[in-house]
Amino acid sequence: MGEAPEGMSIDRHPNNNGDYEPSNCRWADAKMQMNNMRSNIMVKHEGEILTLKQLAEKIRMPYARLYQRLFKLSWPLSKAII
Repeated sequence: MGEAPEGMSIDRHPNNNGDYEPSNCRWADAKMQMNNMRSNIMVKHEGEILTLKQLAEKIRMPYARLYQRLFKLSWPLSKAII
């Protein structure tokens, strides 16, 4: 894949369990790599699958508030994002 572009490192994508080979790797910055971790909480919103962090950014809500509404207060997603 050549030399790493500035601020980037190799990330396995789309298959985190796959080998480090050109068809399963990309150059990614730290934010992209964090969004590609197995431990992320994934949600479906408006037909799009996002990490909880991505959804919080999209709706401009602090991540901790969204997390609390969903997992501490057990609100449904439709209520939690308002």
